[in-house]
Amino acid sequence: QLVSFQDVLDGDYYHQSVKLQGVITDYYDITPSCGPHAITISEATTCYNLELAMWNNEWNNDLECLTQQPFFTKEIQFIGSVGEYEGNTQIKVCGEITILNENYDYQVCEGSIKEILDGSLNNKTVACEGLLVDYFDITVYDGPHALTIKDEQGYALELSIWPNSYDIPNSIHSYLLQPPYNRFLLSAVGGVGEYAGEKQLSISGANSITVSDTINLEGTEYTGLMVAFTIEAEYDD
Repeated sequence: QLVSFQDVLDGDYYHQSVKLQGVITDYYDITPSCGPHAITISEATTCYNLELAMWNNEWNNDLECLTQQPFFTKEIQFIGSVGEYEGNTQIKVCGEITILNENYDYQVCEGSIKEILDGSLNNKTVACEGLLVDYFDITVYDGPHALTIKDEQGYALELSIWPNSYDIPNSIHSYLLQPPYNRFLLSAVGGVGEYAGEKQLSISGANSITVSDTINLEGTEYTGLMVAFTIEAEYDD
């Protein structure tokens, strides 16, 4: 019998074996840092996330193929043991992973930046929208690429993109990293997480970012389908 992701996250099955079913939404190779292969799966009906941890001695070519982009298309089922790592729920796969659908039509849950910041969407994969207002390259300090988006209420959220998940500087989205900012309205899909006490949205690939609208900086106001921003530009003589 399948177990719900929320029950697992609530601790109801700690140190027990469970049968789970979900869609692969992210993959991160932590083996260069002496860690495991980490696969994120999302429950289709609730968008709750769980992380599967698999070590090198359990890894094989089939799993390598399974974790290739694009994500959000492969539905899997497996039995795993519920554990914990650094305070977060983690699943250790027991046995084989069964592929149920390689062309799954995943319907992502939508949320606002405010809901992400107040914790309402913790441990979920969600879609949110905001104006790209800043970019900071933390990869020089062994961190991610950090894009900041802001909504019409002024709430800001960081989109975290790790180089070995998505090489954005050498991708179709590379132009987003170049100033001036405040030009592109982005729709972003990712897992809600936290780093140093700050909420983040983890971006896993090219199909996780969509440019919804482009803003003309020469104007004073832009109104898109879902949002209105006022742009004030000053020029020196």
